[in-house]
Amino acid sequence: MPAFSAPLWRWPTPNGVLLVTVPEAARPPALAAFGRTPIRATVNGRTWNTSIFASKSHGAILLVPKKVARPLVEGDEVDVSFEVDTARPLRLG
Repeated sequence: MPAFSAPLWRWPTPNGVLLVTVPEAARPPALAAFGRTPIRATVNGRTWNTSIFASKSHGAILLVPKKVARPLVEGDEVDVSFEVDTARPLRLG
């Protein structure tokens, strides 16, 4: 199970979501359309099903929903771990 620490950052839109950039060493292979990899993520002890997405400008990114991020804000360091979720349908192409 890959694990790392990284700062939260906000997508540059009016209601931008919080994200974490996945380091290259922890980046899983893309298994589904649009460079998506289904995972079970844990951030600061809170776990949920989601995906890591490929990003041209940021490598690989993990969206952190508000219910997980609260009360954290942009710039806060978080502890992240995940496992690839091969049980979820992949819907390739």
